[in-house]
Amino acid sequence: MSRMNIDLEGAVIYGSAIFIVGSATLFTLSTSAMIGYGIFGKPIPRVLQQCLTLGAGFTVGGTVFACGVVASEDYRIESQHAIAEGKKREAEAKKANSMCVYCRYFDDNWELQCAVHPATVCTEAAKNCPDFS
Repeated sequence: MSRMNIDLEGAVIYGSAIFIVGSATLFTLSTSAMIGYGIFGKPIPRVLQQCLTLGAGFTVGGTVFACGVVASEDYRIESQHAIAEGKKREAEAKKANSMCVYCRYFDDNWELQCAVHPATVCTEAAKNCPDFS
């Protein structure tokens, strides 16, 4: 994953947090004002009721959005780990039946097991490898 994608994901999460805090502040201030109006027995203005509704809605919506971003990132990371683990197991299975493991050019790194012949390492074609030593 590139550095730009990591920064973008962090910015989305950070922006969501700021949005949630702002919305919660709007909700809290609206609630406090409504309590004040109620204490003094005055009618609550419609705009104050709308602020309360918007604050509550945006707080919940922003929280759900941020949780979705975090969950999708966790799923992506788990998927990458599963793919890498599958490739590693596949390389281990190929390695078990090959003479390549006894070659001096063989490396136990599953991503690049043979720098001389990376396309044929641990395959049937590797039985006739001219560089086997």
